[in-house]
Amino acid sequence: MSEQLFIRLGTQAESTIHWMVWSEQEQEIIASGELADKEELLSLQQRAGGRNATVFVPSSDVKLVEVEVPAKTNRQFLQAIPYMLEEDIAADVDECFFAIGTKRFDPADDCHYMQVAIVQDKKMQNWLAWLNESGIRCQQIFPDILALPSHSDALSVLQLGEQWLVRSGEFSGLTCEPQELAMWIELFAASMQAATEGETVSIHCYSPLPEGIISEHTYQIVEQDYLPAMQLLALNAVNVPLNLRQGRYQFKKDTSKHFKIWRSAAIVAGVALTINLVDKGLTVHQLEQRAEILEQKIKQTYVATFPSGKNLSVTIIQKELKRKLKQLGGTQQQVAFLPLIEASAAAFAEVPDLKPDNIRFDAKRGEIRLNASGSNFQSFEKFKAAAEKNALVIEQGSLNNQGNQVVGTISIKGVS
Repeated sequence: MSEQLFIRLGTQAESTIHWMVWSEQEQEIIASGELADKEELLSLQQRAGGRNATVFVPSSDVKLVEVEVPAKTNRQFLQAIPYMLEEDIAADVDECFFAIGTKRFDPADDCHYMQVAIVQDKKMQNWLAWLNESGIRCQQIFPDILALPSHSDALSVLQLGEQWLVRSGEFSGLTCEPQELAMWIELFAASMQAATEGETVSIHCYSPLPEGIISEHTYQIVEQDYLPAMQLLALNAVNVPLNLRQGRYQFKKDTSKHFKIWRSAAIVAGVALTINLVDKGLTVHQLEQRAEILEQKIKQTYVATFPSGKNLSVTIIQKELKRKLKQLGGTQQQVAFLPLIEASAAAFAEVPDLKPDNIRFDAKRGEIRLNASGSNFQSFEKFKAAAEKNALVIEQGSLNNQGNQVVGTISIKGVS
């Protein structure tokens, strides 16, 4: 069932508050009543059911005016409206809030008019504070008389509690006390008669008029259906041309409810994402460690073969190998050369004091020839034994003493 809470606030915190829960689907009142003051608003929180309430405020606290404007109005012109009305209001412009309504064209005087509602900031802040303290949200705040049906060149009157609502035009009227009703009807009627050249003024009554109003003056009384006051306001709320919740008092959607609904899912998703990132981070770390170990092996193998390259990076080593391969017989011989150089490097790694130099690759014979220097003759024998374990065939040339070093030539082939 689609239910809507309607509230009519008072001028003061201790003023009576009227409320009603209306069923849009059933077109009937579910519940209604009066609250003694704003302290009892909290009792309506449950009736709101988490939905936004529609709120009416006394038109005695809202000044309704129409300002003549150009056919085309821009933002700068609208911002200047408060200062255009400065002399027409009793309060300081900076202490008032100006709500802009709709613009209409009057063919009688060929002019455009902008509807403006003026209310003191303190009033707006009080009303919103009362609602907020009671946990009641509202997107719409309307001056109450604008929810009365409007009739051309006629008055509409409605009793709401101890007050009377009088609508005298499309964007005019007021809220008054019972003792003031006759005076205001007479003033509005006189103004209408002057505008219509003495025609009888009609009064559309949505509540029975007090005695004495009809006997002293001649009016055309049109009795409408006497509906409960809050029901009549609720039914006509959709036709109100101006909402006070605009500008700095514009309603801000509460996203906390939706956040709470999705918070658990977000937490689970966040934990899952964190675990996934940690897992990927560990994988990347492991790969980086493996890559680092592989780079060290590449450097060790290269340095074992080419001692002068101990400070080279892996990228430079790759470039140097390509260059040396080109010198040794071109890229067509890479397949034969690389296994030999890899196996030879492993053998040299087992004999640290034997250093290779001046390497040449004979592509036709499929062998590596190099000069080597070691600390003694046994270094060459150890290298030969290590190389043969790696499926290499070693042929040593003559060995000679040069100072404290032993130098000689070595030919390296793969086992055929």
